[in-house]
Amino acid sequence: MPYLFTCSHCQTKTLVEDRYSGLSGKCVTCGQPITVPRFAARDRGKEVAADSGTAKGFLSGMFAGRIATAVVAVAIVAGLAVVAIRLGEGAVSRVQEARIRSGSLKNLERIADALRAYAADRGSFPPPMSRDNSGKPLLSWRVLILPYLGEEDLFRQFDLSRPWDSMENQQASLEMPKVYRHPGVRGNQGSFGFGGAAVAAYYLITGDQTLFPVSGPRREEDATDGAERTILVVEATPLGVTSWAEPADLEFGSLWGAINAGGDTAAGGLTDGGVAVATADGRGRFVREGYSPRDFRAFVTPAGSEPLAIDLFD
Repeated sequence: MPYLFTCSHCQTKTLVEDRYSGLSGKCVTCGQPITVPRFAARDRGKEVAADSGTAKGFLSGMFAGRIATAVVAVAIVAGLAVVAIRLGEGAVSRVQEARIRSGSLKNLERIADALRAYAADRGSFPPPMSRDNSGKPLLSWRVLILPYLGEEDLFRQFDLSRPWDSMENQQASLEMPKVYRHPGVRGNQGSFGFGGAAVAAYYLITGDQTLFPVSGPRREEDATDGAERTILVVEATPLGVTSWAEPADLEFGSLWGAINAGGDTAAGGLTDGGVAVATADGRGRFVREGYSPRDFRAFVTPAGSEPLAIDLFD
């Protein structure tokens, strides 16, 4: 008899035949590795016979009254048979949302890995922006970590001595690495700004109580609250940003809005139900909506010693 199983990565619910209990494979939705639990033996007298010809017969007694809208898809991945049940008119959108969330988390983990590799070479995370001798902002950290993203050729196109909106750097920023684009943004929708340059979806949170204070960027080791419980980079849609090379990020002192509230005072605004982040240990996490700005801010400070909500991350 099939058992209901939920992927711990993307939360997609599937039905798995009990003969596959204990086996490992990849989730049919997000591609992450999963292991099916070993199911306890059931009373076979209560097992519902499956009609192999229809989804309704297969699910008889489990989803009575809702089977008319069911679509059954069978996938065999790495020897693991997974029967994915997609119910109702909103099923396709839920699967799409799960893929968008998973894609954004992968982007964030790549960015976090590059930030941490920069720190391993330079002794600290990169500054949020480079500056000239007079202190004038030049280029975003997104440009500075390009070599750590395998984008050496693009990095060489930038003039590091000139600001992001100079003619040379405007031209270079017309090409944006895919890792900076949110998977939920398609085509040109909401993705281009100043001079045709693409706008990034991922930002640091800066300020004296963060990993990126005015005095200079910190190290992973400075996150005494725990690197796994300190946010490094987040999804966001700050107002007025016009290029991924522009030195623009979220400022901690203004970070009072709730998740997905929009504008410059909130993280999120791109993924339904919450915000994707990466922590200082390089892990992608999803923070659900409904938590107070105070709780979220506690996960930004690396050494605040605040009481932390243990269930903030999904």
